[in-house]
Amino acid sequence: MKKLQLLILIAAGIVCFATAFGISWHLKKKRAALAQPPAAGAPESPAVAAPKSGPSYLLAVPHDDSPGLSERQLQNLMEELRARMQDYRAKEKQLAQEEQRIQMAHQTIQKEIDRLNQLRAKLAVLAQDIEQKQQQLQNSIVRIDAIEQANFQRLAATYDKMDTTQAARILAAMAAGPQAADAVKILYYMSERTTAKVLGEIGTAQPELASAINLKLKRVEEIR
Repeated sequence: MKKLQLLILIAAGIVCFATAFGISWHLKKKRAALAQPPAAGAPESPAVAAPKSGPSYLLAVPHDDSPGLSERQLQNLMEELRARMQDYRAKEKQLAQEEQRIQMAHQTIQKEIDRLNQLRAKLAVLAQDIEQKQQQLQNSIVRIDAIEQANFQRLAATYDKMDTTQAARILAAMAAGPQAADAVKILYYMSERTTAKVLGEIGTAQPELASAINLKLKRVEEIR
């Protein structure tokens, strides 16, 4: 909008300058024509004839101070136009620099947005991983209800009286199948000495299974 106003102002100045220059040139030409003496034998023009009355003579003969632009005024007008043109170029340069700064700021902001989006994606993956681990931890907890406690305590007492090898074989089969939680609950209520012997027997044949049972024994939770 500012550029359009400046262009209109410059165009108006140029038009005014051309009009003033044309009027001044026309008036000077007219004064030069009137200043020339009439040819010999030619009748005097009524406009330049010397009448007897003073006032009408003053009205007929044009004076040098007729309206028009002097050279000084034209020079001032040209200087003003040059000043306006310089001001326009300075403002145009300032606007270009401002536009460049805005573009650089926009690029910086876009880079920050991209970085934040990447960080958000990483945080989303991390949050999902934490949630999965929490879910796995919850699933790995072996909960024993109050109703079950008496039953598993009786089963544990029975396994305590069995041969260690036989008990280890039965509990290993349970731990490797769908009754894994029950095997852990029985071992949880068995005496520490018998539990150690059974885990030793299982570990000799299946060390990975014994390790998994031992891990689940640490996560037994009694619900009272």
